Amino acid sequence: YTLNLQNIAREQLPTAIRGQLPNDYDNVQMRHSDGYWQFDLQPQNIIDITYQMHGDPAGIIPASLANQGVINAGFETLLNLRRLCCEIPLTQPSPEGEGF
Repeated sequence: YTLNLQNIAREQLPTAIRGQLPNDYDNVQMRHSDGYWQFDLQPQNIIDITYQMHGDPAGIIPASLANQGVINAGFETLLNLRRLCCEIPLTQPSPEGEGF
């Protein structure tokens, strides 16, 4: 499964989501960003995860700092996903193949 990501300008986001973001004056939004998460199920129920992201801060901040933010975002997302998955009790699939 592959999930493609693209930058959405702050003013185009729904109001509910904009309300969760930090103030404009405290942060730099990438002029353009895109990437993807790819999840591949391997033998023995191992999931191979590929994360690729490209961001262009338009020279507002150094590229090395922007790259660090992109790397940290992926790492933090995986940590949060792991924490969330550990909180969800897993059950055996039903005979009809439903359930998780």
